[in-house]
Amino acid sequence: MSAEKFLVEAYTRRQVFIQRFANGTWEELKPIFNNIASEIQKRIKLSDNEVRQKSLARLLQDVESVIEEGKQEFDKELRQRLTEFVEEEIEFDNQTYSQVTTEPVSNPDEFNHSAIVAGAVAALTIGTENEQRLTNEQMSDRLFSNTSKEVKGVISTGVIAQTNFTELLKRVRQKVGAKLPNIARTVVATSTNSVGAAARGAFTTANGLIFGEERYVAVLDARTTLTCAGLDGNIYAVNQGPKPPLHYNCRSTRVPIPRSRFIRPQASNLAVGRNQTFAQFLRQQPQSFQDEFFGKFRNGAELQRLAQQGGLNVNQLIDPSGAQMTLQEIRNSYPVAWEQANL
Repeated sequence: MSAEKFLVEAYTRRQVFIQRFANGTWEELKPIFNNIASEIQKRIKLSDNEVRQKSLARLLQDVESVIEEGKQEFDKELRQRLTEFVEEEIEFDNQTYSQVTTEPVSNPDEFNHSAIVAGAVAALTIGTENEQRLTNEQMSDRLFSNTSKEVKGVISTGVIAQTNFTELLKRVRQKVGAKLPNIARTVVATSTNSVGAAARGAFTTANGLIFGEERYVAVLDARTTLTCAGLDGNIYAVNQGPKPPLHYNCRSTRVPIPRSRFIRPQASNLAVGRNQTFAQFLRQQPQSFQDEFFGKFRNGAELQRLAQQGGLNVNQLIDPSGAQMTLQEIRNSYPVAWEQANL
């Protein structure tokens, strides 16, 4: 148990590093999007007089080409950085578990690093849609495809409506200069955590004899989603159960747990830091923190009453897949808590 506490603490700290790494990666990739915005504005300015007459189709093709070229550069640069990150992540796994296990740990084949990046999958629930398993490239495809359609739509509508040239540029800047980079930053953060999880999964598989279970670990702060808060602390067999990232900007992770017979006796001396689930953590927080946490969810006020007055933990507010339960489902499952909450 003490070794497990050490591992949870180590990987909680690692997740903080991964978020910083993702932020640094974004800063390196940001100029790509500045260039896309500049190129599109340049094409619009050059074709302003002509486009009012007969060159709209040509302009739209130019805009699509600019966005596609930006996408190719974004994908290439991100893939390169994530491949380097895989090597660092596996080395971290090796160093961490070498302190805990009696058996020497092995690294996955170094030639598979690029394959780990390409195969990393995020099981995302997007809006009201069902879960979608997206690779990093598929997230990028969705980002740039949607942006291309939106930008071309803005230009076409503006030209047909004879929108003032300055106003047209302003609308395009809103799409390309603000919205696109914001979404791209989310893709970078989600892709980084996805690849980190995939690297750890490859390490776990390479040492299959040592590991039998994994603990789901969420970040303890007000930004944590209800899904991750409810799953925090759950134990799953290796390669079974929900695997983060479960949503865009997900910061959760799964920590492989060595079988007891492979844990060093001295590992008890490594025990430090976190020793509580998100549910336990939440109950210790001030009212303002709890208001902020529940306030961002659907039916947040009712969920907060069910937790504070009905005595439910956050893990009782989600179903086995991690999806938020409806109020009716909660009422059916926990009638006593529902009554205590006076709902």
